[in-house]
Amino acid sequence: MCTSLACGLPDEILAEIFRYCMQGFEHPLKLGDFPEQFQILDILLLVTSACSRWRNVASCTAKLWTSLFIDATRPAEPQSSIIKTFLERSANASLDMYISGPSDPAVEAQTGFLQLYELISDHIWRCSAFCFRRIQDEMISRIFPLPLMPRLQTVIISSQTFRTSTIPFFVDPASYLHIKEAVIIRIPVDPFPANSIDKLQLGWGHVPRPWVLPLIASTSQITSLELVNADGLSPVIPATPISLPNLTHMWQRGRGADLFLDTPVLKELHWKRLDPRSPDYRYSFPSVSKLHLERPRANIVRRIPQLRFHFPSLETLVIEDIDDMGAMIRAMLLPRPPTDPADTDPHPAPETLALPCPRLESLVLKKVNMNIYDRREQGLKDLLEIYPHVIVQYDGAEAVANRDNFWDRLQSLFPGRLVML
Repeated sequence: MCTSLACGLPDEILAEIFRYCMQGFEHPLKLGDFPEQFQILDILLLVTSACSRWRNVASCTAKLWTSLFIDATRPAEPQSSIIKTFLERSANASLDMYISGPSDPAVEAQTGFLQLYELISDHIWRCSAFCFRRIQDEMISRIFPLPLMPRLQTVIISSQTFRTSTIPFFVDPASYLHIKEAVIIRIPVDPFPANSIDKLQLGWGHVPRPWVLPLIASTSQITSLELVNADGLSPVIPATPISLPNLTHMWQRGRGADLFLDTPVLKELHWKRLDPRSPDYRYSFPSVSKLHLERPRANIVRRIPQLRFHFPSLETLVIEDIDDMGAMIRAMLLPRPPTDPADTDPHPAPETLALPCPRLESLVLKKVNMNIYDRREQGLKDLLEIYPHVIVQYDGAEAVANRDNFWDRLQSLFPGRLVML
C-alpha cells in the first residue's frame, strides 16, 4: 500500500501532475534536431507503476500517452511492448508520432522497423503530428498511407534522400488539406501546394535549393514563416517578389527576405546573422512593429555606413549579441542624409532629416558589447535625444561588468528612461 503524500491527492490532481511532468517532452523538435527522448517512454511507464493507484490513474488518462517515439535504429524489442501499452492507454486520442532511424534500408530491416510499423499502422489515422527523420522513401511510403489522415495538422520531415513525388501522401492534394504546420529540413523536396498551412519552417544546407521559393509561393496563406538559412535560397532571386498577404511573423537567418518576399502585413521579424550583400543595401519593412536582430555577421560593422534601414511602423527593437552597439544604433535609428551613403556624421541635425523609425518606443539591448566608449555613449545619447519617448532596456550583466559608470551617467542624463532587464 502506498503511503506517500501524493496518494492523498484526488485522481484528477494526480493525473495533472503526471501530465505536467510530461509537458517538457511534448513537441520537442526544433529545426530538425530529433530528440533523444525514446527512454522517456520507459520512464513514464516506470513512474506511473510505482503503486497500483498511480498505475490505475495513469492508465485511465489517455492524454498522457499521446507522444509516441519510435527508434528504427534499436531492436524491435522491448520497443514493441512499450508501443502496445501506449496505444492501448491512449484510447482514441490524437497521437504525435516521432519516428527516427538510419537511411540504410538494410539496417531498418535488421532492426525490425517493419514489425514496429505494423503495430502503429492501424492507428495512423489518429495522428495529429507526424515526424520522421533519416527514413528511406520506400519506408515513408508505407508510413504515409491513403486513405487520408483526417486529424493530421503538423508534418515534420528531415531526410537527405526523400522526394515528395515518390510518396502518395504528397501526390494527392486532398491528403494535406488539414495540415496547419509544416517543418521541412534539408530535403531536395518537390514543390507541393498546401494552401491550408498556417506555419511553415524550412531548413537546408548552404547549397542553393531551387525548390524553396516555389514551395513558399505555393503556401500563400501562411501567417508564420521560418527560414533557417536564407543565404542558400536560390541561385536567382525572382524579379517579382512572392506575395505572402497574410504573413505576420517571420524568423530568418542570413540574407534579407525583402529581396524575394512581399509581406504587406508583417508585424514581427526575428533576424539572425544579418549579412548585407550589397554596399548600398536598403532594408525596408513598412509594416513591422517588432524587430529582433540577433548576432549580425562580423562584416556588418564595416558596411554599416552604407546601410539604409526604414521601419516606419517599428515600435520595439531588440538587439542581441553584437560587438559594436554604437555603430548599429547609428545605422538603424539615427537620421542621415539619403543622398550621401558615405555620411557617418554622429551628430546629424534631426530637424532637417527624417527618422528611420519614427514610432520607436522601446529599445532592448541583450548581451551587447559597446567597447568603444565615446562612440557607444554618444550613440545612445543621440538616440535618447532624438527619440524623446524611447525607453531603453538593457542587460543587467552589461551593467554589472561596466567599469566606467557608463549606465550611471546615462541614467543621470535621462532619468527614468533606462531600465535594467
